[in-house]
Amino acid sequence: MVHGDGREIRRAPTGMGIAGHCCAQSVITALRMNYRIEGPRALAGVIGASAIQEIAMNESMLFWGLIFGSFGLGFFMYGKKQKAPVPIVCGLALMVYPYFISNTLPLVTIGAVLTAVPFFVKL
Repeated sequence: MVHGDGREIRRAPTGMGIAGHCCAQSVITALRMNYRIEGPRALAGVIGASAIQEIAMNESMLFWGLIFGSFGLGFFMYGKKQKAPVPIVCGLALMVYPYFISNTLPLVTIGAVLTAVPFFVKL
């Protein structure tokens, strides 16, 4: 099978999905070519503005999840070494909670609170 720009698309050995050189960028390029649109904002009319916003939110959530997860790992390692329960619990919470939050504002708010707790609560 041949992609629109001449690249070959090969099936994965299991028969599920597409392997090879096909990626999201080529899909966007194909959409732009088919609909003759220019610029990143013009694509919103084709696949929907909410989808573009969802992609942007996923990037920011990935960034904040990585930051707070790193703080959580640091707190967990520190608490384990010092045998302090507050940093251990906050560290575990910081590493796990981004998987359950679907909005950026609560993600940052909860992360900031959980990051500050070990500095103010000493057991």
